[in-house]
Amino acid sequence: MLSRKVLSENEKRFQFIEEIMNPQKDFREQVLTSFNQLFGYQKSVFWRITETGINSTNPILFNIGNEEMKEYTERYRLRDPILKYQDSFIKNNVICYSDILPDKEYKQTEYYHFLRKNKNKDIILICLNDGQRLTGIISFLRSIEEEQFTTLDKTRMLFLSKYISKLFATSNRLEESELHFHAIKEYANLLRLGIIIMDDFNHICYYNKQAEDICNDYNSSHKYTIQEFVQHTLDYVPDLTDNFTAELPKLPNIFIKIYRMERSKQFVIFLIPSEQSLEKKSKMLGLLTLREVEISDLLMKGYTNYKIAETLFISTNTVKRHLQNIYTKLGVRNRTELCYQLKSNFENKKFY
Repeated sequence: MLSRKVLSENEKRFQFIEEIMNPQKDFREQVLTSFNQLFGYQKSVFWRITETGINSTNPILFNIGNEEMKEYTERYRLRDPILKYQDSFIKNNVICYSDILPDKEYKQTEYYHFLRKNKNKDIILICLNDGQRLTGIISFLRSIEEEQFTTLDKTRMLFLSKYISKLFATSNRLEESELHFHAIKEYANLLRLGIIIMDDFNHICYYNKQAEDICNDYNSSHKYTIQEFVQHTLDYVPDLTDNFTAELPKLPNIFIKIYRMERSKQFVIFLIPSEQSLEKKSKMLGLLTLREVEISDLLMKGYTNYKIAETLFISTNTVKRHLQNIYTKLGVRNRTELCYQLKSNFENKKFY
């Protein structure tokens, strides 16, 4: 059986950096796992620090029970004596409790008895920052069976902290931009807005069906691709670095709103129906009777005349008569034109 190679301290450090640069799981989980497997740290917790403070709702735990963490957050977090020194967190990347707190005073605190009850005796912190503010704290706990943290532990963590800080900042930006991205998509789809998202090089990252429909309406003599549509749209935009709103010359009922997502360096183009356009849709529905609206809704779902008649308990001749009335009111000639007009205005929506 082949024995596993014993790595030197430097080899372990660079192995650690390689693992967190290519995480196989959530970034914070990977950091704690790699610290355990390479350096033997048995108990740890990774806190995310938001602009409003420590996020105690979602710490990542390693070999720390949920009950212990619940007791800490509910009863002892605000009594943690290290909080008196939190102004130094942004300046010092590594802080050890036994170094900074007077031993006699520390052992008289409720917090110290909480640690001992859970068979812990010392804590060391890695304080992460993005150059402007604190972004995270990694706490490592020594059990009563283990030795105190040593100078080697501190120098190791100090060396690795700058890499963790940089990669954690990148991970946060990706996570936030992904959440932002999904929120914007949901917002656009909910309000039936066209949305096109592109990068700094004007490459399309995403667009929805509404944007595609608007693109197809842009020029009746030429079917524009989304990329061509964007290029023509950008001709009317003086500067992509600023938020911008304008009316599209060839689509007077559509306004464009361009918004820059600073963290992800992406641009969002909203294609927004004007009030006149929304009013037109409202008037369109106002022309139809309730029965005609019901038939239109079923028509959009692909129902045949027979299926519509069966669903509404009317004859197929009655369905045909209602359809002729709808064609006349909406200014279309046949079923195909009616479906196109309904889909372009009300796709995925019930009318009643």
